[in-house]
Amino acid sequence: MSASADAILGLDPAGRIESWNRGAELLFGYRADEMRGQPFFNLFGRGEAAEIEFRWLSVNVAKNGYVREHETTCHDSNGHVVTVELTATFLSDEANRPLGMSVVLRDVTERKRREEEIRRLNASLSEQVAERTHELAQKVEELARANEALRKLDQTRSEFVSLVSHQIRAPLTNMRGAAERMQIDCGAQINTTCARMFIIMQQQADRLDALVRDVLSAARLEAGELVLHSEPISVLSVVQQVVEQTRARKSDRVFQLPLRPGLPLILADRDRVAEVLSNLIDN
Repeated sequence: MSASADAILGLDPAGRIESWNRGAELLFGYRADEMRGQPFFNLFGRGEAAEIEFRWLSVNVAKNGYVREHETTCHDSNGHVVTVELTATFLSDEANRPLGMSVVLRDVTERKRREEEIRRLNASLSEQVAERTHELAQKVEELARANEALRKLDQTRSEFVSLVSHQIRAPLTNMRGAAERMQIDCGAQINTTCARMFIIMQQQADRLDALVRDVLSAARLEAGELVLHSEPISVLSVVQQVVEQTRARKSDRVFQLPLRPGLPLILADRDRVAEVLSNLIDN
């Protein structure tokens, strides 16, 4: 007992201190001659609460033979609170007459301080996680709203492009029809200047119609609504078609169309291939 680093006390049946080892002196600061004969519950503090705790301890030790790892607080010689882990064991003689109890006290103040610090850090971490989770939920909600707004905006833009393009094609068709009708009805009465203007009107109407088709194709492509109708086609026939259409609009251009008879057919959308070739030649 005297060599132990833990505080080990011996109590008589009345709960007074009979033995007080070196470990108890180091823990509480009292000498053995100061503590012998003193009520053990004085270490718990002065007052009724200390006596009640000691009675509880005595009853349970007498009933069960021991009380293990009971956590409580004591006071040292300077009045400072010391958190201890207490183990008490019932002592009796050969006739089973009570001799008192032995009490082992371990200082757990530092351990409790670390546990409290860990609890505080965990609480702070949980609070930060909850705060970040809330912020993330808000960001996700804002992103969802922004995405929905962008989707509606893109849908509105596509509808607008489609509407405007169709609205343009209607008067454009009427203009082309009127120009053709004037050419047919006027006949020989058309002078050279008017005839040239009719050709320019026809060319510009064709160009505007091509631009509208390009806008519609681009809108359908962005919306993922462009559908290709593939079929076996001859590349040379499509190239010849595009070259003739371009030559009619741009008579000053020189085209060299190589002839390669016997080329195999390809699987493609004829209108889209013609559109690509026309864009390449125009550019």
